[in-house]
Amino acid sequence: MTHPHAASSSHGGGHPGAAVDPNGLAMMLRTGTQDLHDQAESGDFQQRMVDGKLVRDEFVAFLQQIWHVHAAMEPLLRSAAGSEPRLGAMLEADHYRLEKIEGDLRDLGAERSDERLDSTKRFIASIEALASDNPLALVGV
Repeated sequence: MTHPHAASSSHGGGHPGAAVDPNGLAMMLRTGTQDLHDQAESGDFQQRMVDGKLVRDEFVAFLQQIWHVHAAMEPLLRSAAGSEPRLGAMLEADHYRLEKIEGDLRDLGAERSDERLDSTKRFIASIEALASDNPLALVGV
């Protein structure tokens, strides 16, 4: 199956006319990171979130921290997509969630927090290192 945007630069910074099959890269990332995704999704917090059992303050605190992650990662993704045709062909507008997170915070009557937890800081540092070492790996974050 060919990705509908494989040879287009209409999004994500792909190179015009470059025939790129992102499916190979997508499959490699999907299979290569499946165990990590399974581990991340099996935690108590994640399970309670999926089950709709988080209290409002927990969800707001999560959104406030994930905002920092996306604020750091999304410019790195855009930059990598502009220089790597396979990544540019794979990324869609849905990969960029910062505005949606801000909307969720507004809907919950909450504001962004400037405070970053130590774990958030470490995660952002690992994303920045990843972007420097292997920008394609950002898709797996």
